[in-house]
Amino acid sequence: MLRRHLFFCLLLLLLLVLQTTLVPRMGNFWGQIDLILVLTVAYALLAGPSRGAVFGMTAGFLRAIASGPTLGLYAVVLYVIGYSVGQFSQLMYRKSMLVPWVVGLVSTACYWLLMTVMVGGLYGFWIGTGYWLGLPVSVLLNSVLVALMYALLYKHQQQEVARGRG
Repeated sequence: MLRRHLFFCLLLLLLLVLQTTLVPRMGNFWGQIDLILVLTVAYALLAGPSRGAVFGMTAGFLRAIASGPTLGLYAVVLYVIGYSVGQFSQLMYRKSMLVPWVVGLVSTACYWLLMTVMVGGLYGFWIGTGYWLGLPVSVLLNSVLVALMYALLYKHQQQEVARGRG
């Protein structure tokens, strides 16, 4: 159990470092990737609503500490995304690769919408239309990455179960 949690903690820290250092320098197209959102959605698909929510909140706090404008902004949004995706995961067929892709599409769009509402509510201004031009690219890139991350995490989970540790 500790080994499984250590794996996810190290993966979260690795992706957090990549998100704050490498992704912003990848240009306009590849810079739309959100690795923390991708990991939160993939983890919530595997773990369910309560673990997905806690993981999302933890990932959001760590992201806000590393790069965020407000400490709880990412935590609240990723908490909601983690819980919602985890709730949906109880209804889906887990072996389909199409489901994580579609969930990645919807989750990324919801993430952008929630961030817009949160920023507008906290700071009293609404984000302009230029911000929304990156949405289609972000939705497509993140959905593909969610499907790949889910496949990797699912394979890791199956190996842990086969070894008797899951």
